[in-house]
Amino acid sequence: MESPSYQRNSSGQKEGALREDWGQSPNVQVFYGRQAELATLERWIVSDHCQMVVVFGIGGIGKTTLAAKLAEQIKGEFGSVFWRSLQHAPTLKTLLSECIQFLSDEKKIDLPENVEDQIAQLIGYFRRHRCLVVLDNVESILQKGQMAGQYREGYEGYGVLFPPFR
Repeated sequence: MESPSYQRNSSGQKEGALREDWGQSPNVQVFYGRQAELATLERWIVSDHCQMVVVFGIGGIGKTTLAAKLAEQIKGEFGSVFWRSLQHAPTLKTLLSECIQFLSDEKKIDLPENVEDQIAQLIGYFRRHRCLVVLDNVESILQKGQMAGQYREGYEGYGVLFPPFR
């Protein structure tokens, strides 16, 4: 595999260098099996250029570990990797703020007040830079016992970020 070539930007930093914020992702140094699932997910994301992939199933089957191993395996295909757990149900504004701040190279930026405008700003970063964003434990912001895609009270704004998934 060829080493990527880098150019320096106006601040002297390497352009093209991978930026990573792994948040609360698990350690995947020890990982066995699931090669077929990894290959399928890698093909969908890297070759087929799927913009969103959802991994779902009952708790305890290793979805988070599988996602972490996949992200570690394919991170070189991206300019940045951003991992966040929604287990403690952060507000959409908090999530958007953290993601935009990271993708802006930690520059001080004025975030729009409106969530739709913040999402538009985030999409702007996605258009300029190939980013892998992993949101783990999305079920934490969904209503329990309801149809898929119904958000807990106060988390309905996530419906603007995620298209309905059923």
